[in-house]
Amino acid sequence: WWNWLPGVENRGEGIFFTLNEEKLRAFDNDPNVLKRFSPIKTSFQQWTQEREWEIEEEFLPRYVLMHTLAHLLIRELATSSGYNSASIRERIYHSDSTNGILLFTASASSDGSLGGLVRQGSPENFSRLLKKAINSARRCSRDPLCMEDDPAAKLEANTQPITRINGSACYACDLLPETSCENSNRLLDRQFVTNEVFGFFKDMK
Repeated sequence: WWNWLPGVENRGEGIFFTLNEEKLRAFDNDPNVLKRFSPIKTSFQQWTQEREWEIEEEFLPRYVLMHTLAHLLIRELATSSGYNSASIRERIYHSDSTNGILLFTASASSDGSLGGLVRQGSPENFSRLLKKAINSARRCSRDPLCMEDDPAAKLEANTQPITRINGSACYACDLLPETSCENSNRLLDRQFVTNEVFGFFKDMK
């Protein structure tokens, strides 16, 4: 019998937070949100079927919202935490009754514990970070093309599924290095965050 197991010791830190569950349930059932979400979900399902992938978990509009928000926060953290965006990763926890977002970094060296994420995760700093991320999401250097991206129109035009599994998201505003993203930059849409009618943070200034 072996008396040891292979393993790697990593050092890291992170920020974990949740969104208001009652507001998320209302968001999931908003007709405007569902209208925007439906072609994105259909396109993602077509894309996975083409590859014969089985997706075990059902996802709701909240996943696109939370995933987009995580990317926006990572981009902001890259300017204030001492880590670059490729070093910060995300983990999205979601179901029809729970939610959580973990932004973290881990490294075999001491680089994974600089303290920058913990400091930015303090209540006063995180509130400021969130507002900056939301305000930055209202603009993109590719607007109006980026913001006007319409998944429903692309679905109707029968374009390739890979071109319509995101809404308003591009490398100028929301996409990340793929080492940071748990879903390879898929299922993202700034509209879910900032849209003036149905965006989850539409009232945040």
